[in-house]
Amino acid sequence: MKLIRNSRLRYQKDKSDKVYEVDLVELTSGEPSRYLVNFRYGRKGSTLREGTKTRDPVTLEQAERLFDSVVVSKVNKGYQDQNALSSYTSLQPKQPSSGFDHNTLINRIERESSPYELGRQIWRLRPEANPDVASLIANKLGSDTWQLEYAILWALGRVGSEANIDAIKPYLSHQDVRLATIALESLISLSPKSERKRIYVEASGFELISVEEFVTQVDDFIAQRTAKGSINLLLKKAYLQSVFDEEMHQSLRDVLAKIPYAPNAFQGIRYILKMSEFRLDANMFAAAYYRLEQSNPYFQRAWKYHYSPEHGRLDIENELSSPESKLAHSQHTHNYLIRRQWRVLKQLGVNESPDFVRLATQLLLQFKDSDGKKPKTSEIYEYDQNWRRHVKAVNHYDEFARYSTLNALLRSENPRYKRSDAGYVWKLSPDVVFEGRGEAFAHLWDQVPHNLLELVLGSQCEPVCDFAVRALQDNTSYTDALSGDILVGILIRPYTACQNFALPLLETYLKRHALSTKCLITLLNSDVEAAQNLALDQLDKIRDLSKSVDVLAALLLMGQPSIHKWLEERMKRTALFRSAQSELLMSLVLTLTEPHSEGNSIETFEHAEWLSEWLNLHCKDAISTLSLSQIELLILSQYSPNVLIGCEFLMAVDVEWAQIPATIFEVIENNRSQKVQSYSVALLSKQSAEELVDNLSYLLKLLLKNNLSQRQAVLKTLPATYQRGSQHRPLVFGKLVDLLHKRELDSDLQQMIIGFIRQEFERELSLNSLDEVMSLATATSTMAHDLAYDVFADSYNARQLERTLTASQWYSLAQSSTYALRALAIEQYVRTPATLLNANESPEEPEPVLTLLNSQWQDVQDFAFEFCRNQMTSEHWNPESIVAVCDNPDERVQAFGRELLQRFFDESEGKQYLLKLSQHPAANVELFVTQLLVQYAANDEGILLALKPYFVSVLSRVNRGRVAKDRVLKFLTEQADCSALVTEMVSDILVRQSLTSVQKDKAQILKAMLHLKKTNTHLDMPIKVTSPSSVISKEGAISNEGNKSKESTSSNGGDSTPEKKATERES
Repeated sequence: MKLIRNSRLRYQKDKSDKVYEVDLVELTSGEPSRYLVNFRYGRKGSTLREGTKTRDPVTLEQAERLFDSVVVSKVNKGYQDQNALSSYTSLQPKQPSSGFDHNTLINRIERESSPYELGRQIWRLRPEANPDVASLIANKLGSDTWQLEYAILWALGRVGSEANIDAIKPYLSHQDVRLATIALESLISLSPKSERKRIYVEASGFELISVEEFVTQVDDFIAQRTAKGSINLLLKKAYLQSVFDEEMHQSLRDVLAKIPYAPNAFQGIRYILKMSEFRLDANMFAAAYYRLEQSNPYFQRAWKYHYSPEHGRLDIENELSSPESKLAHSQHTHNYLIRRQWRVLKQLGVNESPDFVRLATQLLLQFKDSDGKKPKTSEIYEYDQNWRRHVKAVNHYDEFARYSTLNALLRSENPRYKRSDAGYVWKLSPDVVFEGRGEAFAHLWDQVPHNLLELVLGSQCEPVCDFAVRALQDNTSYTDALSGDILVGILIRPYTACQNFALPLLETYLKRHALSTKCLITLLNSDVEAAQNLALDQLDKIRDLSKSVDVLAALLLMGQPSIHKWLEERMKRTALFRSAQSELLMSLVLTLTEPHSEGNSIETFEHAEWLSEWLNLHCKDAISTLSLSQIELLILSQYSPNVLIGCEFLMAVDVEWAQIPATIFEVIENNRSQKVQSYSVALLSKQSAEELVDNLSYLLKLLLKNNLSQRQAVLKTLPATYQRGSQHRPLVFGKLVDLLHKRELDSDLQQMIIGFIRQEFERELSLNSLDEVMSLATATSTMAHDLAYDVFADSYNARQLERTLTASQWYSLAQSSTYALRALAIEQYVRTPATLLNANESPEEPEPVLTLLNSQWQDVQDFAFEFCRNQMTSEHWNPESIVAVCDNPDERVQAFGRELLQRFFDESEGKQYLLKLSQHPAANVELFVTQLLVQYAANDEGILLALKPYFVSVLSRVNRGRVAKDRVLKFLTEQADCSALVTEMVSDILVRQSLTSVQKDKAQILKAMLHLKKTNTHLDMPIKVTSPSSVISKEGAISNEGNKSKESTSSNGGDSTPEKKATERES
């Protein structure tokens, strides 16, 4: 079924909003009576009811009458046609007809008497050489009406020949600048191309300007645009000169995108706009008008004044009438020029001129997808008599609605689109369904399908590509003859319409032809999934890649992971012959070293590394035959990925260090890539083992630098030191283990070194190299600990471990920061306690168990406590050890020390315990010491004097240690009479504490001081014992003396001398 006509009608009144749709459709049968008229109706927005005016199919004539009668009857009832431009597709193909009769126009020109109307007729002449017409209009020169004169000179420049030059020359000096300007353009246009340069210089009087000078002046104007600077004349000269200077023409097109359409430049731009129309200069016409549509008006003429940041407030009317106007490009001028652009194209189309398609093509090529704006929907409201608002209409605008000429070219005949009432934007009717072609002058496009193909291949605007594809689909004879290269170019376009159009055509083409290698690579390089799949299907048909080395080489130079995966899978099923390997390798080297080769697509180091790995895997034999000169070509190309591949080849071939040219090392070292620079290290593997050992310190120093590529190169080079002789293996192994003892080693480097040791030194990772393994276990790196644990935990090594490790080595494991190693040591101590008890190899060193008690690891501490309780007796503990435990700052260890003291206390060592423990600052230990005072310090002058710091420490605690304070104070009071020295010490302590103690402690200290003073009156203490009676008498005397002073003051009437005041102050 095919839609022939459609009408959408709508009725709106008060609250009523109804829709009525009528369709004329054609059935697929070949009978004359195959047409139906259907309709749908209902409220807008609701589900429409359906019906038909034709129970049985009728002829086209009957269907059209029914269709028109239904529409007319509804219109008479108040319905409005929503798509007056409803499409009508005739059953027979229409012969295009523009309705333009050129002969009739000539007859009108001959008979027309009105100068104004005659100028309008002449302006409509077809722009093609016609001597008869030129002669006709040249005879009408000499009118007093400048518009007619201008139209004749314009037309002569387009339809005339050299014979009309004499008629034009007098106007070169015409007092009307407009006529002189168009006369100069016409003169140059009619002159032979070889003479245009000379005629321009002679007729205009302008000097030729260089492209560099022109570009410089334009750039200066853009950078420093002021009121005094103007490029209007410069632009005019440049465009006149571009008639015979193609380089100037190109430069002018390039700068148009930068020049502001504003005062001091707009007159020149307007000249270019108009004269590009005159010359039918498609490229300049498109560039200038596209830039115009992208620009905004400089000012709004709707106001009386315009404010300029440079010139302040300007009177618009006065300014525009000034010859040096500071205003240009108002919204009226802007809109006029936009309308003129379409009128130019439309007139060419009406004249059926081939220039219509040529100009339209270049204009459409200017637009890009990025020019589109966000689609917009706006609602138009109206108010009823009760001031209630109702939606009158809803307008929809797509991304390109603001581009008037673009829409006129593509959508003039499309009922889904309609020009707005103002004529500047195009509205979209989303409810209208249209599947035909909607462009203007479709028959002219059909005559030049190569222009449509140019749009399909070159446009970066999806609506333009959609239009071109639809138009091309109607020209099957042209599309069937398209080559594979062109179809591939269309298929890889990023637009769905292009892909859907090209894919079936390309599949049909492949049934008769094979794609070239270039086309295959183009398809694979595209981002279009269908193109890639088609190319892979074609590749799968190649049975033997050895016979398609050019294809294989091109595939290898592609960077897509999907291609790499396909190649890897394919090479699992086949292999390259030696001859194919060499041919492939030579092809790649030549392609990569070709200065301007398009096949050189290696852009990343990842691709270069993958290619090197692939070649080493599948072309290993051929790589070994590469000459040093061939590799040198790659490295000296200076292109970093190529240099990397060359370095990989250099590593693979059998060449000595001394044979490598110095220029290669210079290129590698000066390359900006760290990956490439690392090969200066990797190539050291070409040296002898002895030379490498001499450079071992240098290599290890490079390993410490934060350069991943360099680190990898060093580790790649190190095996060369011992692969040719194993005598250097222990040295390298030991050096690497030493590195793991460095604190500043980052985790990435630790991981690299550990991985390298696992891979290269498997033989050394056993108990046969116990010193090295223990060095790993005691290293700073925890990763090294894990490696050592793997050695110890090995089933064979686990059985040998107890007999192999010494007590001190077990002790080192017990202090490890890695839990697994500590657990090994603890298990050993549990099985064999003597291992820990005998771990102290030097009497000067502390007992190992004491160190374990002080461990920062909870599991080790818990084990040490348990071990001491269960495995150690009084034989293992001496006073120094117990005191050392008590002296520990850890409260848990202190408590355990007190526990040991109680368990293994020796009466004979009591004084030693007392003196050593008294030195501990912890409050708990000080309290514990108070228990030993009476038994081991009482009446012992030496001990008491030695304990003075202890007594001061206890009594100086603030709001803490109450029990210890009371015990010490009581003990000091009791021992104060032990000896004169002790008495003096106790006195000093009490005096000191009386001055510093808090109020709560001071009473007890004063009481102790009184007791000491009574028994030792000779002591110099800040306290004196006085009887109560003497205190009372002294207080009374002071009171009487005060009363006398008051009476004396009163009797003097309040007056007092300075001496009296002093006496009062003393009182």
